[in-house]
Amino acid sequence: MPCTRCFRAKRTCRMAEGAKTCQGCKNLKRPCDGLVVASSLKRLSDQRQEWEAKEEQASDALLGLHEKLARVQAEVAEAAGRLSRIRAIRKKVKERHVETFSRGMQELEEDDVLPALDAHESGVVGDLQFQGVENNPDWASFGIGEEFADLGPLLGDSQLVSSGGS
Repeated sequence: MPCTRCFRAKRTCRMAEGAKTCQGCKNLKRPCDGLVVASSLKRLSDQRQEWEAKEEQASDALLGLHEKLARVQAEVAEAAGRLSRIRAIRKKVKERHVETFSRGMQELEEDDVLPALDAHESGVVGDLQFQGVENNPDWASFGIGEEFADLGPLLGDSQLVSSGGS
């Protein structure tokens, strides 16, 4: 292994057996690091392998985190899509509810429904009169509950006059 001085000068570095300096450093009367270079090379090689192993571990950890992040992002995207669908469906249900309620109210307000209800009421009143129920009955005596006790008379004053007082 050439010493630093010989390596930089691009000369061959020759160590004599048992000597601690190379021939070039001996001639220049300079310290020689030829023996140190060999041990440094071993130490640096070990350090390089250690750092390569650490780099591999860090790379694997980063890859694992990246995969985990991708899974979490996919779950977030799925949850966001589900939330979006739920909100769209909820909005449609609300719109249909409002529309259906409006149609129901409109139907009740139309002239066709009210006369039908009036006719049904007249039929029920006629049936009750046919059964002999007086005009101002005690509704509680029929056993229909206290909540119906204030139903009032079968026929209002205007109906009594038009029906001939029957």
